[in-house]
Amino acid sequence: MALRIRRYVGRRNEVDDLVARAHSELGESVEIHRRLFRQGGLLGLLGGTVMVELIAMAEYRPEATGGNGGHHIGETTFEVVADENAAPYGEGADAEAGVAAPEEEASPPEEKTAEDELPDGTAADGEGELTEVFPQREEPTELKVVRDELRDLGLEEEYTRRERLEYAKELAAKKPDSETKFAGVPRELEGRFVKLLQCGFPPDAARGMVGETADAGKGGQNDKEWWKSVCRAVFSEILLDGGINVSVNEPRPKVVMLVGPTGVGKTTTIAKIAAVLNLQKGMRVGLVSLDNYRIAAPEQLKTYADIMGISFHLAFTTDEYRRIVNRQRYQDVLLVDTAGRSPMNPRYIEELRSLLEKCPPDEVHLVLSATMGPLDAQAAVDKFAPLKYTHVNITKLDETPHPGGIYNITRQSQKPVRYFTIGQRVPEDIREANLSFARAYCEKGGAF
Repeated sequence: MALRIRRYVGRRNEVDDLVARAHSELGESVEIHRRLFRQGGLLGLLGGTVMVELIAMAEYRPEATGGNGGHHIGETTFEVVADENAAPYGEGADAEAGVAAPEEEASPPEEKTAEDELPDGTAADGEGELTEVFPQREEPTELKVVRDELRDLGLEEEYTRRERLEYAKELAAKKPDSETKFAGVPRELEGRFVKLLQCGFPPDAARGMVGETADAGKGGQNDKEWWKSVCRAVFSEILLDGGINVSVNEPRPKVVMLVGPTGVGKTTTIAKIAAVLNLQKGMRVGLVSLDNYRIAAPEQLKTYADIMGISFHLAFTTDEYRRIVNRQRYQDVLLVDTAGRSPMNPRYIEELRSLLEKCPPDEVHLVLSATMGPLDAQAAVDKFAPLKYTHVNITKLDETPHPGGIYNITRQSQKPVRYFTIGQRVPEDIREANLSFARAYCEKGGAF
């Protein structure tokens, strides 16, 4: 069997037509992943057009002749096909996918030479479609190459599932059995203990938190006061390091790189930080993107830069990145965006580690979401540890009504916090991690 992957983009009200087209081209047994994004408008958020992106996957049986668009690994063929209606590279939402139309027809796969391949590793087949080239390598498993390509598309793959299962087993092994679950917890406070467990607090931490806040909000009707005391207990042990500052004695520019897993909001966060530093504090700020994997990610950051009137550069190699930094000496701060990819991918972590060794920034911020469970937070903290990050930024506080995610991230990373984000608006929904924000958060009981 073989796997064909196609991408479709259209307006949100066209989603049914796109789904129908996917079924028409790939068959009824098709798996579809969808994502909404806004194209155009102010800062990509106000106005503009709401678009939908579909990633469709379906199995098919290739012809006995082998075809010209698939690549075989064992008994399985995998084919990643670009949307033939997408805009050329640099002109539309597909620009950052790295897909460009070839100028002339390529040779058959068996006669393909190095010159026939495009710079991003794609090649044209005999019918003019673009099909991903999967180079044969010596890998621990034969699915290594396919795993990387599916990860680049933001899809879950077998390797990641196995890693998460291992973490789940480790976590389950540490859980107390039902007989000792409430050990040390007064019977009248067991309800609070269970609520803390449901919010993601580890059992030992929840047990200590119940004891620490036992006198707050007694009587049931004052549970809101007890919850505020929980928030205060969480923030009492967080090192709040405020926002980015540049002193007159520091070399220019201060280079700050943001790293983290997919879906935590790194690109939006970096735009918010740039807006705060440039528009509110009057600093000279430049943006650099190293994200050559995600569709439309550099274009989104460039749009923010154009609106704010600040410089933007896209680097494809370490040497190019070094030259860009050297040319930006007049800036006060240089913010560097990286590709959000699975922390379970050791090759991605190694690539970033190598870059940091050759071009060390002044600060490395690990961006994590407050909606992450303790298992995912621990996995991210552990896997990104080789990058020696200096701070953490915690996003999406508006999407969770409890501080369990904040607790797990800060306790497991043991790093100071620079910023919190509380929504999607740029630059309104970002806060410096300081005492003023901590007080406001606790007074609201974590609600935004």
